[in-house]
Amino acid sequence: MRFLGKTAKRIRFSLGKSQVVMAEALGISVVQLSKIENDRSMPSPSLIAKYREVANVDLYVVDWCDDPDLMSLPESIRAAANQLKMAWAKEMGGP
Repeated sequence: MRFLGKTAKRIRFSLGKSQVVMAEALGISVVQLSKIENDRSMPSPSLIAKYREVANVDLYVVDWCDDPDLMSLPESIRAAANQLKMAWAKEMGGP
């Protein structure tokens, strides 16, 4: 199972929001957000949907783009997934 804490925290930082402001925008407590960001709790499907509304991103997609495992994908989509990975790295200021 992939935890999404590092990704959630990075998204919050990229938006320039404090935990208090982000928690309010997501409709959760600061304690719950802290647990998610420290990988002590997983966001529910409804919270992942709320991240899409608030941050305009999908936590799972961003997490995969940050740490892709191309070999776990079907061979027929690896090239497209690699292009996505490279585009994401460029967007985030990577090589």
